[in-house]
This record gives sequence, C-alpha cells and structure tokens, in this order.
Amino acid sequence: MIPVISIIVPVYNVEKYLSQCIDSILAQAFIDFELLLVDDGSTDGSGRICDEYANKDARIQVFHKKNGGVSSARNIGLEHVQGEWITFVDSDDWLDLKYCQILWEEVQDVDLLFFSVSLHYKDGGKQIRYLGGKYCDDYDSIQEEILLLKSNQQKFEFFGYTWNKVFKASIIYEHKIRFLVNLSYREDEVFTTEYCRYIHSLKVLPVSLYNYRVLSTGLTARKKSSYELLLLAQSISESIPYFNNLSLIIYEYNRFLSFGLRAICLSDKKREKIKLIGYFNSYYKQCIKCRFPVRKLFQVLFGYPKWISVFLVFLYEKYLVFQTRI
Repeated sequence: MIPVISIIVPVYNVEKYLSQCIDSILAQAFIDFELLLVDDGSTDGSGRICDEYANKDARIQVFHKKNGGVSSARNIGLEHVQGEWITFVDSDDWLDLKYCQILWEEVQDVDLLFFSVSLHYKDGGKQIRYLGGKYCDDYDSIQEEILLLKSNQQKFEFFGYTWNKVFKASIIYEHKIRFLVNLSYREDEVFTTEYCRYIHSLKVLPVSLYNYRVLSTGLTARKKSSYELLLLAQSISESIPYFNNLSLIIYEYNRFLSFGLRAICLSDKKREKIKLIGYFNSYYKQCIKCRFPVRKLFQVLFGYPKWISVFLVFLYEKYLVFQTRI
C-alpha cells in the first residue's frame, strides 16, 4: 500500500540520539507513513541501529551511502519516497506523538505547511517558538507571509529549515527540486525558496509539533567559503524574478548583495577575486530581471532621487566591468 506521508531522516554519527528520534516516529498515532533512514557514511553505530529498526518494521527503508553531506542524504531520500506528502526530521530531534495525525488533517488544502517548534537545550531548558496561525491562497498574501517568515520578524528562522514544514511531493517532482550538494550553509532555505516559486497556498500552524535539540556543534559556527556564499547569491538571483512583492524583492536583493559582496571580500587571491566578480556580475544581471528596476530599489532603500539612483547603478555596473579587466 502506498503511504500518505514520507518521512526522510538523514543520519550521520548520532547513535546517542537516533533511537529517541526513530521511536518518536514509530509511536505516531497516525500510522500511514513510510520512514526513510539515509545513513550518510556514519562511522559509529548509527548504520547498525537503522538496520535493526528496519528489520522490525516494514515501513522503514534504510539506505547506506558514502559520506557526502546532509543535502546528498536528503536527495537520496527524495529519489525513493512514495508518499503524497514529504517531511524531514533531523536524526537528533524527535516528534510530538500527534505529529503525523495533525499534519494529515491540516495539509489537505495547502501546498506548504509550517508549524511551530520546541527548542531543547543541553542544560535541560525548553523554549517553545510559536508561529501565528495563517492561511494564504492568493499570490500577494503568500509573498507577504514568506517575507514575514524570512525576515525573522517572528524572532526565529522558521523559513530557514526544512524540518518544520510539509511539502507536496508532486510539486517537488514536477519541478525537479533538490538540495544543493555543494552547499552546507542555508541549504534548507535555498530548497524552500525554490519550492515557494510554485505554490498556490500556504498554511502556518500555531502548534508545536517538533522537538529540536539545540547543540553547540552546529554548522552555523563553521567558516563559510567564498564559493558557498556566491552560490547563495546565485540562488537568490534566480528566485527574485518569481516575486512581485516589492518589500520581498528589496529584502532578497539586500541579501543577494550581502552574500555576493562577502564572497568577493573573503577571497585574498587576485585571480580568484576577479573570477568571483565575473560570476557575481552575471548573477546581478539575472537579479535585475525582476519586475522592479534596480534604480527603484535604490530609491526605496536609500531615499535617493531617481537621477542619483540611475547614476549609482551605472557606476556599479562600470565598476564590475572594470574589475573583470584588471
């Protein structure tokens, strides 16, 4: 029988927490799901634990692969899911017992579902980050809600993770959406942003269903490379033309400039810096294909008169051309 919900769990060296994660999934009141455990070349007992659970429950599939990062592990899961809806769980986290039941009840009329999360700290502390309830089924309100979630006005990066969402499998496969394997920083956000290009409805639940374990060894503390930051800038430039909300475009355009210019500044090699500037220039041209001219963004962002905005854009483009010829 084809399952309704597919749960993808990338696994890497988490034998200390893995059983709690899997047990919370198997204990769900709603049982019409499949669980895909993708062992990303673990060197501890995580792979063995996955196999032991699979031998006990037919709903579990296990995939063992060479270590390639969380994005490649999730992509393996996406290649094998059968469910109508897809959700992701980190292998050191755990679910509320009614997670699948509530998701199934709430996801029927939407393309993307967000829900609240409980944060659990090493000292035993707990903090629930609630989202305000919202349902959007028109393009303008969807983009307004995306901006709210992206700009962290809820004081938590709800948009920037995949584990607090439910995705429609048909949209992912129709548009061939996958995680970028060369990116290990904000890869969740890039995936979700690309997915949001194609949605027609969005729902936000003010209910905490996911338990997130806050560990001090997160990727956010890792130094980012120039090419990772440039890859982020590229992904933003590709998504901006899909938006028509001026505030959202301005927000994304600011982030495009931030990541792109940081990528260039991080490089201390002249030849590499020239190459990065060339790439950034091409992404910049893609970025300005949006419905609002860049001079309009300068006017709104800085309050400049139109003629100054046009002049600044002209100088910037000339600067990029000059840098690539040095």
